[in-house]
Order: sequence, then C-alpha cells, then structure tokens
Amino acid sequence: MGSIVVKVAKQLGLNKLRLTTLYARPRRIHQTFGGISTPDIIVSIRDYIHFQDSSFLQGRSGGGRNRTYYFLSQAKQIYMEVIDKASGFFIVDPSNHAFQVNIYCNEEQYIKEIAQILNNLFNNGILVHMDWKKIEGKYKVKADDCIAEWNKWL
Repeated sequence: MGSIVVKVAKQLGLNKLRLTTLYARPRRIHQTFGGISTPDIIVSIRDYIHFQDSSFLQGRSGGGRNRTYYFLSQAKQIYMEVIDKASGFFIVDPSNHAFQVNIYCNEEQYIKEIAQILNNLFNNGILVHMDWKKIEGKYKVKADDCIAEWNKWL
C-alpha cells in the first residue's frame, strides 16, 4: 500500500525536496479491536497533513516490529516517511519504539509545525523522554546531532 504513495512522490519529485530528519518516540500506542496498534505520532501527523490538504495520500508498509508510514500532500508539497522500529517484548509499550521522521519539504514553517506537534505529545517536550541509546543503535546516528536538529526546529 505504501508503494503507491512512494510512486506518486517520485513522479511529483517530492522525494527530491529538502530533507529534514527528526527522531522520536510515541507517548501512547492505540490498540484497536483487530489487534492493530497505531502510535500517537502517526495519528498526529496524519491529522496535521489532513488539515493541510484533505486530498492527501497515506500508506503503510511492513508489519510486526518494523513499519513505515507514508504521507503526501501535493497541495502543500510535503512528503513524509515515518519509520517505526520496535524492540522489546511488549510491542504496545511506547518506550519500545524508535521513530525516524523524514520530512521532504522546502517550506520551513511546515517543518516547524510538524516538530512542534511531535514535541507537544509530551507535556514537558519529547527530548527528555527519548532513549538516545536506542535511537543510536537502531539508526546509527549520534544523539548530539539528533538533539541539535530538534533544537533547530523548536
């Protein structure tokens, strides 16, 4: 399903826009009756993109412990790939998730708004709740670089 969104993004050239990468974790995991879990990060991003463009596209690929979510707004020129890597025994435990949020967008205001939405998931901000060792291990990045990127947008 996600491949359709990726294909459209490539056709429109949205995957060539400025890339901003933020690392995050969810505050809550919403469990449905069908056993599908949806992290609050995904709900917040989906709602933001939908508010910007009601004709947006969304998709998902993967399953189980590794998923990628795709969001595309042609009207606002935003394309996002949100990678979720879970570890640990309980997949519904938010602390067991590490997210890489790739935002392809040339409009700085949209990037700031997305960063603020993710930061606002936690009352005192997302950075103090991050397990940087987990992020460093999963994505092969340095915590200092990730924190600097977050501070640039908050």
